[in-house]
Amino acid sequence: MATTKYQNTIPEGYVSPFKHVLAQERIDDTLACIAMLTNQTLATIKEQAFKFGLPRNGPAWVYNEMVAKLLFQWGLIGSPEKEVSDTAALPAVAILTSVDWNDDMQFGRSVVWHHVRGTPDQPAFHVVLDPAPWLEKGHAITADFRHLKLDMPLYYVEVTPRSDATAARKGK
Repeated sequence: MATTKYQNTIPEGYVSPFKHVLAQERIDDTLACIAMLTNQTLATIKEQAFKFGLPRNGPAWVYNEMVAKLLFQWGLIGSPEKEVSDTAALPAVAILTSVDWNDDMQFGRSVVWHHVRGTPDQPAFHVVLDPAPWLEKGHAITADFRHLKLDMPLYYVEVTPRSDATAARKGK
């Protein structure tokens, strides 16, 4: 794993701007990440995904096109999926889509990545919000990534705010 040295503790007093959301089912990780980034419930995001064609039952996968549609409805832009060879090259906010990658199954899982800028009083750091319900205490929101398999290249969707006037509309 090629990664840049980073601070592996969250500074005291840090409060994430994103509300942590747990996945409920095996494919809910990406939807839970979208819920975190949009400050919505997982149920709200799932209902929107069903309206956009995600099957309610049976096999399904949340592809990048669905991620972009869902983010767009809540005032955010999701980039096409990109890859990096070092975590230092990740953007300020992203959904990492290849965490714990499984070569045999050809898929990974998703987490929210947030680069917190440094201030004169606090160094910059990275934090991950992980929707996995099976995690040990302390790993749901963490700057210590040792429990994650972050093989390079790492795939991600950059998330940025929409700049247009309609960004405040919700759920369409």
